[in-house]
Amino acid sequence: MSAAVAPADVPEEPKAEDKCGPPEVAQAQKRTVRTSVRGHTAASLKTREENSMRNMLVVVSNRLRPVGDSAYFKNALVVCLMFALFGGGFFVLTNAPDDPGILVLDTLMGLVTLLFILEMILNSLIDFANYPLSFFFWMDALGTVSMI
Repeated sequence: MSAAVAPADVPEEPKAEDKCGPPEVAQAQKRTVRTSVRGHTAASLKTREENSMRNMLVVVSNRLRPVGDSAYFKNALVVCLMFALFGGGFFVLTNAPDDPGILVLDTLMGLVTLLFILEMILNSLIDFANYPLSFFFWMDALGTVSMI
């Protein structure tokens, strides 16, 4: 009743009856066993890495979601959008002097552009399953690039 049980972490060598076909197949089977780490083949390790990456993205998403959903962040983006749309015209209408006016306008537009890029990165991390390469992503990218 003392049957030897192989530990779960050690992969089993393929048996002679399992090796069928040309010698290349048998060598490939041996290579698969040799490249295993603690009983996991390379394919299962890749799946584990993908799962750990996905779990990390979920953790990051859960931590950043309150920032993206906050009223302060959304209101700041609306103010930046209004400034990006009407700021240049406002400087022309108020007849601001060119010497400090252009520098101030360019600095503010640069900050708005950086905030829009930050929003795209934040949305990509928060909604990593749907936002990247979606319609809204490309609209945000087009609007941000148009500011340059």
